[in-house]
Amino acid sequence: MNECCVIRIPERGTVALPESQWREISLSTDFWKLVERGVVGVEHTRAGQVRLLGSCYVGRARIDERHIIEVHEKIEGSLVALVRHASAGSFRHEPLTGPSTDFGPLIELVAGRFVDTVRRYVTRGRRFRYEKQRATGSLVGGRLDVTRTLGLRARGLRHMVAFERQATSHALPENTLLLAALREIERLSTIAVISPDALVRSRGMAMLFGDCRQAEAFLASRHRSARMARELAATTTDEVLADALAMAAVLLSHESVEPGAAPIGRSPEAWFLNLEHLFEAAVRNCLDAAAKTCGHRVASAGTDRRRVFGDSDYLRAHPDLVVRNKSARIAAIGDVKYKQWAGNTTPSDIYQLLVHAAAFEAGIAFLVFPSSSFHVSEYGDAVTGAHVTVYGVDVNTLGEHASRIMLAIAAGRTP
Repeated sequence: MNECCVIRIPERGTVALPESQWREISLSTDFWKLVERGVVGVEHTRAGQVRLLGSCYVGRARIDERHIIEVHEKIEGSLVALVRHASAGSFRHEPLTGPSTDFGPLIELVAGRFVDTVRRYVTRGRRFRYEKQRATGSLVGGRLDVTRTLGLRARGLRHMVAFERQATSHALPENTLLLAALREIERLSTIAVISPDALVRSRGMAMLFGDCRQAEAFLASRHRSARMARELAATTTDEVLADALAMAAVLLSHESVEPGAAPIGRSPEAWFLNLEHLFEAAVRNCLDAAAKTCGHRVASAGTDRRRVFGDSDYLRAHPDLVVRNKSARIAAIGDVKYKQWAGNTTPSDIYQLLVHAAAFEAGIAFLVFPSSSFHVSEYGDAVTGAHVTVYGVDVNTLGEHASRIMLAIAAGRTP
């Protein structure tokens, strides 16, 4: 593979490009696809300089033979620390070629995405072919085979008849390769971190392919199977199956899509993760796990959007975190802010939080920011009646810090 130039853009940040480099990447249709989808932006300054703007997504994609665009996280280590909390809304995949790398934390996203795609393929109906099947029985279930029936009669089996029937077979190469990749997830879990959910779902999907166990496919090397999967993905007109086969090739090749790692090949998709959603999901999951020890529950507001102005639907409060006690009453309201925090909070964040707390009639309101260590800023009682506290949490020890927050909320105070 040709040596590439990696253009690194900070998340929500900018990077200036030399004029010669801008001329090259501006000719790439894949680059403009990233711009159209809002993954990156382009800004022309008055001085004639061109700057690329990073979005809320981090990840990278190959836009031509010489250039890879990478949007990296603004809080170092947050991607690796938060990736296990990823959900469907936290990451997106683009139909662009991306660089594949050695193993890393994102392999479980590849595995999860593959299992989801296989589920879509199975739900719609697997590919099959008709083939003749020989059978015998006391009742004819197909076309009578006179010669074989006479042979049965000669052996004294006068109550049996032989016949041929058309039967469906799912033992096609593409189905067998999908099964091989599903089984490969089990093996990968011994040498890489695969989420229990992805592992359980891969086992369930593999059971549905029990009629595709062809010896030649399972005895083939991983690299040969990966090559076959890529070839079939390139020739099939079924988009869902092509997606599944392409991801199967990545898994069978034992590759991943790690940001910052040296490219070793090509991934059929470019991956981008929304760390804002990821941090919010991680905080909510960790708070809920800690809340269960004291009989509380933590969830998003979901469809419970409270009116801000009486009977008007003009504005509705929709906080990120709703803490309920044992009797299902609201104990606290919280919001999650993924941005650099040095102990100060903008008035707009506090105003929004107070409106949320008033709409949900919560006596405790809190904000959660990413920080280098656990930090508490207690604002006290607002005129709305809510007690406001701002927390800084370290993404690397999020579970421990979430427990400290929940202990304070359960006690009806702040630490």
